[in-house]
Order: sequence, then structure tokens, then C-alpha cells
Amino acid sequence: MKSILTGLLLALSLSAFSQWEYVNEGTTFDGKMEYAAVVGTGDFPYSNPVIGIRRREGKGLELMFVSVNSSYSAESISFKFNNDDKIYTYSASHSEDYESWFLNEDEAVIKELALKMKSGLILYVRLSSENSHEDYAFTLRGSTAAIEKMKL
Repeated sequence: MKSILTGLLLALSLSAFSQWEYVNEGTTFDGKMEYAAVVGTGDFPYSNPVIGIRRREGKGLELMFVSVNSSYSAESISFKFNNDDKIYTYSASHSEDYESWFLNEDEAVIKELALKMKSGLILYVRLSSENSHEDYAFTLRGSTAAIEKMKL
């Protein structure tokens, strides 16, 4: 009985941590789109942020954050990988409702970050403005398989 409970608790705890997924889809209006993404963690009420690398037909690569619901205009996005002491900081832009954030960099930078995502275990992200910041964490488990399907 004890081993059954232990196994059940282990299974439940493992399922609580999201893994990366790859999606290739399209619509009549938006054309084809593919992305690799994962749900992360953050402080309430921003507890289910999503980070993803997206490519839409006729457009380049984007590194984006969704469901962060930030109430301020972030000026930068910083990345810290568990296996790298360096903090990478870039300029940011956002959607009108402040729910989606985008890295304002070219494809070479996004590809470099994607490569780092494939070799790490945890990615820490900070959205910053002059007076405030919000921190998030994302597992990188499964990122290699999902990102490689995008053939960056």
C-alpha cells in the first residue's frame, strides 16, 4: 500500500511540471504556423506564463511570452540559464493588452537562445521596467525535441 501511494504521489508531482511541446498548425486567415512552447511558473496572479518560439508563414522567428498579464510596460527581458552564469538582457515590446511580450531581436539572437534552451534544465526570465520587475521560471525538459522539430 505504501509503495502504491508513493508511486501515485510521484506520478502526480511529475505531471505538475509541464514539458515542451511542438505544434504545427494553420488557418485560412493566418496561414501556417509552428511553435515550440512550455508553461512555466510565476508569482500569483501570473502563475501560468507560456514561453515559446514561433514561426509564422511569411514572417521570421519570434520569441514570445503569453499569459503574463503584466500591468506595466516592460523595457527589457532578461534570461538566465541554470548552466550559465551570464544574464542575457534584450529590449522588449508587448501587445496592446500587455498579455503578450516579444523579444525585439533578430533571428540570430533567437536561434542562439534556442540553442541554450536545448542544453539547460531551467530558464529564468525577468520582465523589467524602470521601477518594477516580474520573474518567471520555465523547465527546459523536452525543449530539445520540440525545438529541433522547428529545424532552426
